[in-house]
Amino acid sequence: MPGVCVESDTTTQFQVELQIEGNGIRMEYNERASIWKTVHHLELTSALKIAISIKAEPSVDGSSFSPLDARVDVRGLELIEAFWDSRTLFIATTFNNQPVTINFKPRPSPALKTTYEHIIKVQEAMTRCGQLMNDVAEQRINPLVRYGISLAEVNPTAKMGFGLMKAVFDVLNDQSKYDEIVSDLVIDTGRILPFSNRILEDALCDEVEILDPVIKDLCNLAVETATFLCEYVRKRSTNAPLEYPTVLEDKEPIRNLRTQFKKLDEDLDAAVSGATVRAVDNIENDLLMKRLCPIDNANYQRDRGCVDGTRTQVINDIVKWSTEQIDKDVATQYLNVDRILWVYGMPGIGKSAIANSICCRIDQIKQLGGSFFCRRDDPARSETKSVLPTLIYRLARMHAPYRSRVAQVLRDDPQLAPQLASGELFLSSLQSLKAHPPRPLVLVIDALDECGDPGTRRQLLGHLLKACQRNQWLKSIVISRPEHDIRSFFNTNDIVGRDLGQDDNSRTDIRYFTEVRMKMVADERQVSQDPEPWVGERRLGHIVNRSGGLFIFVEMLSQSLMRFRNPKPPLERLLEGPSEEASIELHKLYLAAIESRVNAEEAESRLISRAVIGVAPHRALCDKSIAAFTGLEIGIVISWVDDLSSLLYRDKTIQNGIRVRHISILEYFTGRFCPLDFRVDVKQADVELSTYSLQTMMRELRFNICGLETSCLPNSDINNLSERVRENISDILQYSCLHWSSHLCANPDPESGEICQLLGAFLRGEHFLYWLEVLSVMGKVPTASVALRRIIACSRKFDEQIVNLAKDGLRFVLAFLAPISTSAPHIYISVLPFTPSELSLWKTAYRLFPNLMRVGEGRMTKWPGSSNLWKGHTGSVNGLAYSPDGLTVVSCSNDKTVQIWDAATGAPIGEPLKGHTSYVESVIYSPDGRNIISGSWDNTIRIWDAATGAPVGEPLTGHTSRVVSLACSPDSRYIISGSNDDTIRIWDAETGAPIGDPLKGHTGSVKSVAYSPNGRNIVSGGTDNTVRIWDVATRSPVGEPLKGHTNYIEIVGYSSDGQSIFSRCNDRIVQIWDAARGVPVGEPLKVLGSGRNLGASYSPAGRNVVSLFFDEIVLLWDGTTANPVDKPLKGHTSFYKDIAYSPDGLNIIRGTYQGPIQMFDTDPKKPATGPLMGHTWDVVSVAYSPDGQKIATASLDKTIRIWDAATGLPIDGPLEEYARSLAYSPDGRHIVSGEEQTFLVRRNRVCE
Repeated sequence: MPGVCVESDTTTQFQVELQIEGNGIRMEYNERASIWKTVHHLELTSALKIAISIKAEPSVDGSSFSPLDARVDVRGLELIEAFWDSRTLFIATTFNNQPVTINFKPRPSPALKTTYEHIIKVQEAMTRCGQLMNDVAEQRINPLVRYGISLAEVNPTAKMGFGLMKAVFDVLNDQSKYDEIVSDLVIDTGRILPFSNRILEDALCDEVEILDPVIKDLCNLAVETATFLCEYVRKRSTNAPLEYPTVLEDKEPIRNLRTQFKKLDEDLDAAVSGATVRAVDNIENDLLMKRLCPIDNANYQRDRGCVDGTRTQVINDIVKWSTEQIDKDVATQYLNVDRILWVYGMPGIGKSAIANSICCRIDQIKQLGGSFFCRRDDPARSETKSVLPTLIYRLARMHAPYRSRVAQVLRDDPQLAPQLASGELFLSSLQSLKAHPPRPLVLVIDALDECGDPGTRRQLLGHLLKACQRNQWLKSIVISRPEHDIRSFFNTNDIVGRDLGQDDNSRTDIRYFTEVRMKMVADERQVSQDPEPWVGERRLGHIVNRSGGLFIFVEMLSQSLMRFRNPKPPLERLLEGPSEEASIELHKLYLAAIESRVNAEEAESRLISRAVIGVAPHRALCDKSIAAFTGLEIGIVISWVDDLSSLLYRDKTIQNGIRVRHISILEYFTGRFCPLDFRVDVKQADVELSTYSLQTMMRELRFNICGLETSCLPNSDINNLSERVRENISDILQYSCLHWSSHLCANPDPESGEICQLLGAFLRGEHFLYWLEVLSVMGKVPTASVALRRIIACSRKFDEQIVNLAKDGLRFVLAFLAPISTSAPHIYISVLPFTPSELSLWKTAYRLFPNLMRVGEGRMTKWPGSSNLWKGHTGSVNGLAYSPDGLTVVSCSNDKTVQIWDAATGAPIGEPLKGHTSYVESVIYSPDGRNIISGSWDNTIRIWDAATGAPVGEPLTGHTSRVVSLACSPDSRYIISGSNDDTIRIWDAETGAPIGDPLKGHTGSVKSVAYSPNGRNIVSGGTDNTVRIWDVATRSPVGEPLKGHTNYIEIVGYSSDGQSIFSRCNDRIVQIWDAARGVPVGEPLKVLGSGRNLGASYSPAGRNVVSLFFDEIVLLWDGTTANPVDKPLKGHTSFYKDIAYSPDGLNIIRGTYQGPIQMFDTDPKKPATGPLMGHTWDVVSVAYSPDGQKIATASLDKTIRIWDAATGLPIDGPLEEYARSLAYSPDGRHIVSGEEQTFLVRRNRVCE
């Protein structure tokens, strides 16, 4: 009922009051529509008693007199009838001696009108049935009343159809008592009914298209059967069996109806039969489970909620907000009126208990869409990439239409990785959803501060906020500590959080919770309560005061007292002295629990604590595993854990792994507040655990560890594989295989000789193959590439031999990833025979397995080059950049994507990063290697997680034209961008927020930007022919623009010492500037002639600048004085296209359009070798390897050649690949190429 309209000629101001069953219903007046609307949805039933009161209190000078009122009553049945007829209900009365008409306008519905016509048709036929009408009155009315009112929630036609079918069945069943002719029709009708519940509860809500024709047939058949039945009964006695044979005229209609029922039965069985629907459900659920990989133990737990009687106001408020539409005036007292709610509080205040209670309450009324309880010491629950896939899965299980939509999206894109693109999947699947739940569904995330990092948390919150804003049936509750990044997000979006520390009832709740817990201690320890409770008012008050509102204090206190036979003395000791800050009192309680049970002098105790706390971020281990790792007797470990049971517990959900009761305990053990005698040295713990892990793998890994009988079955087809893994691979071996590299690379310090010896033996021997075998049967093969990349990235920790072994191992894993993942036995059968024969891995394997299949001809001796694999973009490549560790390459393209590549193989890593809506012009890595930043013609900048490829936050918007240049501060905290809108913007890399206003000064596009090495200044160059220096702190120009160029600036950069700036333009000029004074250093670097300047570069030491021109000249300049070092370097008779320094700065190489490559010695200024002949067309790019031993060249003859820098001779044959720009990887093993000349310029700028 959308509203009530009152029509009257009276001029008296009046109010309208609506009452239902004597209870007032809040009304709001809509002046534009002149109606009073009910705040809440009204569900009408025929028995409702509704009253409308019109009241006024005329007053003079504030004094009321002669109250006026009028009242009309209306029955629910009257409104229902008006509802079905789609008409307005008029009721007349008088007010203030004037006629008044009150209009009730139920919401019209064409679907209901059509359905109602069906009902009327049946009813008209049934009314002629005489006595039978009385027998089936209830069946006739129930479909109308019971189903009709809620048709807005379900498919109205289908629901009414099943209602009619049920009524028909009841009538037929009753008539069959007197007439056997209809018995078969009863059976046919009854066969249809079992489908009704299933369809009404699930399938019809989906609005599955395949159901539509079947539903129509069902309704038509129901009406036709009911009409026939009524006519049939009318012609016969309804109270006695028939005495005469059935009239022939009735046989044919019954036969036709049975034929239709048979067909309908088949159609229903094909479309929505119980078995089919269950099968579809199972298929979709299996698909979602497989692709989304939800975290099972991240759901709420019923037994972890608040103690009954505590936190009731908080829980009730939040549940009310979650499930109802709350008036703004009321809501703003505690809650925000948005569709996302933030609840926050300090550690130990009871946030997770409240979250569990809220979830339980909402789940009971079937409105919990999903929950995710984060936990820092659980790897699966501490990664933000797991949150949305898990919530998507749970929401899909709750709402069938959403499940079908998500399943379809996943089927349409088999390559979609939900862990990387969960935000896109979440938002797109919700947006395309047509059937919405009738009531709000709520998503709950607890302890968000224990998950991910600020950047990924901000991204997750952004997706949640968008989803809730776009879908009015969806709400979210986020519970966390008030961390800066989380608070900043909600403040930025004007969302007011609820501070649990400001709860008015917290002290009362703490007091009650203390009473309950102390009684539990008394009952457990059988403490006498005579003549008074052992915790009287005085002690109770002390405990409450010391808790400071932290429930965890009371919980830990009770757990600690449980350990004593007589808890009174330890309680008195704990309550001695004045109360301090809540966190200090909590730390004192932790320390008391440790001191009373642990001997600080015992080396065994320290060893156990380092093992337990050290493995916590990865996976909690049980007593047996800790004992096996440390070499201690299991009884010692069990006693240690038992003694600290007030702080630790054994989690049965993860094989009795030892966990802390609260994350603050983990923080205490490793933090500065814990005394050194008990503090866990995390660095030492990682060293010990890396040693344990390597020793365990060397000791326990073996060939065919699971005893597989055949190689004919893939891992997925081995029925009992998980049981075999559990029986044959010990818990510590599983842990070691997964996490050894995490501990080994946790700190940058060089490793000991013992660990290096262990690691070397592992990487070069058969144990490496056995490790891959274990990962294969565990389904964790990608872990191998992650582990080996860590070793390579931490090259300073290990000697060169180990790093090379890790590189070979990584190449082996990446090359044979598919067979290794598919079948463990095929590591030996299908992979090893094709391994390059020069690898130590092959030599070891052949010695152990001499009967391996051998490749007779064409066997690789070493890994092939990878340049031919660098294909994937569908448009021109605009930019390339190596990651700081040299393991990956990122590219951007006119196809609007960014792609990450594996530098070892050239294979794309994941799918292209999509998000930009136009050409991607520039791409860089942040110096710390964590992020990729891209700039586009769509005027935006995007930040991507370099490890996962997931977007970090929302696009950075603010530029009004193309973003054409990017740079990142040396500490990776800030991003600068140059745009065709003539401005430079500075961005906070963590939050994505712009810092201040744009830097304005250029009068043309800003083509190039760069940070100074110390991060204090920015240099920029633009199409206004000027170079500008900016102070980062003040955001103001440093001095006047640097002028002198007569054409636009293409590139600017700082020397490595930050003392000089160079700028290169389009007019044969390279200028060196004093970075401190902003003045030119000497004259511009130029030569006589007409050739245009093509390139410029600083030498690696930052002392010299080399430039090249179109007119056959290369000049070498002193970067300090700007004077030529000597005469121009000559040797070609054609245009120079590219130029580069060798890494040691001793040589220069240049390429030309005609083909030959010339190398010069920078000291004697004469060619070091003759021209490098081999290309048949123009050479457009040259590059030195980092070690200076090789030169790479790219030519328009569509080849890339590699030359020996010392002899000038070609190394192997040419690589047949078209490229216009080249660069070596940092380790010199690979070359990256692009198809545009601008690539080299851009990469040089990034490197600078």
